[in-house]
Amino acid sequence: MVLTAIEIYNVLNKKGIKGLYHANTVRTSKTFLEQGGLLSRKYIEENGLIQTPQKSDEIDKKYNIWNDVFFDAINISKYYLRYNLYGPILFCFSLDLLINNKHLNAMVSKKNPVYWKDEDKMEDRYFMNKEDFDSNFKTGNKLKDGGCHIIIKTDEGKIPFDYLLGIQIDSTNQNYIDKNGLTKFTHEGII
Repeated sequence: MVLTAIEIYNVLNKKGIKGLYHANTVRTSKTFLEQGGLLSRKYIEENGLIQTPQKSDEIDKKYNIWNDVFFDAINISKYYLRYNLYGPILFCFSLDLLINNKHLNAMVSKKNPVYWKDEDKMEDRYFMNKEDFDSNFKTGNKLKDGGCHIIIKTDEGKIPFDYLLGIQIDSTNQNYIDKNGLTKFTHEGII
């Protein structure tokens, strides 16, 4: 069994998650804005649009997630107190995206697909039920939490901005050291 979008929503909501996040480069984000939504890497490639290459491109093709759209359930910059390696532009979506689209097919990865192996089974890659997801997400293991991606399978490779809450730009000067030598994070963001 695979989690349903409503089950994903219920677990995230229970854990106080406020939204879904997608970070990308300025170049790729410009394409999203011009096209009116987040796009799969396959959609961009097949339509001759502009995107920044990613080291995961061949892996995404290999594991048939090339036409999917990825979200994080945490704001990576805020969670890790550092610049987001996926890019400085952060699209913040309402969780309602998961419950207001009756045709939505979503899954949650247990780890970032760049770490998947050919011998992995589906249950090694994805949370297979609500209980597993609920008991293993946001348990204090930041490394594991960062690997959990909400992967939305779409036929068309596009998630319109209908549930977009806002767009945030990471600052390269977001951290500073206070008078006690502690790192402080100045980046609050939308949600």
